[in-house]
Amino acid sequence: MLAQPASRAGNGRWQVEVGNAVLRFVEARDGRGEGLAGIDLEVTDPQSITAAATACGCAWDGDAVMVGGVRFSLQTSR
Repeated sequence: MLAQPASRAGNGRWQVEVGNAVLRFVEARDGRGEGLAGIDLEVTDPQSITAAATACGCAWDGDAVMVGGVRFSLQTSR
């Protein structure tokens, strides 16, 4: 149990802040029903991750690698 309060983000969607992460809840749009659809990862070296995922045969969707049906979107850290 997270025991953290949910709040509304500026876009009106629900979110929960936990440690160094934010869980955002969005409407399902891919027709597969409820569940975890994607994770945004803040990374410092997206090229290394891209190379490793490609070498493992993972599928890509734009800036995101698909692993087990979950979209891992690479966000460059600042």
